[in-house]
Amino acid sequence: MDVLKRYPWKGNVRELENTVERLLVLGESEVVRLEDLPEKIRAPRVAQAGQEIGGFSFTFPEEGLSLEEAEKAIILEALRRTGWNQSPRGPAAQVPRHLLLYRMEKFALPRKPSETLTS
Repeated sequence: MDVLKRYPWKGNVRELENTVERLLVLGESEVVRLEDLPEKIRAPRVAQAGQEIGGFSFTFPEEGLSLEEAEKAIILEALRRTGWNQSPRGPAAQVPRHLLLYRMEKFALPRKPSETLTS
């Protein structure tokens, strides 16, 4: 049960529902064992340096990086990849829109790609 609680369930209730249905249909007994769970739930991947997870790769520079610099780089890359989509279903779907806009303002990121970027 702890494994199910720790999993982030990015697909929300539907993903959980589908997993439970799959366990019921394919299960060989009435008890769900750890081995019965899909691999991604049993052992979620943890990012290693330079490894891509979820279509995004980030390598820390040798000289180090502040948390703010990393956050700015991640937000900027997400915006670039999605054509500057700032909607609730945009680049930071797990981040409330008001928080994304706050961070964009904090880091002086433009609201549109044609505006000048400041480092």
